[in-house]
Order: sequence, then C-alpha cells, then structure tokens
Amino acid sequence: MKSLLMSLVLAAAFQANAATVELGKYRAVDADTKSIIADFQLRANGTVHFTVKSPDFTMPAPGCEGKYSVKGNTFTANVNCPTPLLPTASVQIDITNVTPEGLRSKDGVRVNVVIDALGDEATPFLLKKND
Repeated sequence: MKSLLMSLVLAAAFQANAATVELGKYRAVDADTKSIIADFQLRANGTVHFTVKSPDFTMPAPGCEGKYSVKGNTFTANVNCPTPLLPTASVQIDITNVTPEGLRSKDGVRVNVVIDALGDEATPFLLKKND
C-alpha cells in the first residue's frame, strides 16, 4: 500500500510563477528506486486524471479522478480512486524549484511529495512533462 500511496504523486508541471500550472500530460517517477511510475493529466477545468504502476500494484481502470489547486509554492490534489485500498487521497507537492525547462529536461525536476495516508514525511519524485 505504501507504494500505491507514494505513486499518487499527482504532481504537475509548473511554470516559474507557482500560481499557475502548465496543462497537459506528465510522468512522475520515485527518485530512489525508479520503480513507481505515475502518469497523469492536468486539465483546464481544475481536474486531474492519473494512473499508477509499481512492482506490486497497477491502478485499475479507469484510474483516479480529482481536483487540484496551487497556492504559493504548494500544489494540492484531492482524488478518488477505483480501489478499496485507497478510495481517496490528498497529496501536497513542493513546487518551489519547478521550471518549464526542468520539466522538459532528461531527468525532470526533483520534487518532495507528502501523501496524507503516509503522514507528514516527504518522498522525493522526479517530475517531467510527458506530452
């Protein structure tokens, strides 16, 4: 379950102005093992769709749906997922160091992610634009 929760990195691609997000498709990969991969799409209406894969879990179709917002240097998403293991989740991502160039770099941008179900400890992920 920890890998599922860590995978819910609904992280986004953010422009230098943290109050705005760059819409589109993204991929987030856990920075330590690179075995947890979350693919997601941010939409203009403030909603997000994502799927996740890890060595021991694949999010069932149709994937998770939710809403996101950005305040200052924090991206927050609240989602509903089609699994009894984690029907809802809240994710916060520190986007202080995110830039459009970093999101399009080979490795992406390292971001710290806090998932409510795991407590308040941040987990590092690599975030990049994927469209």
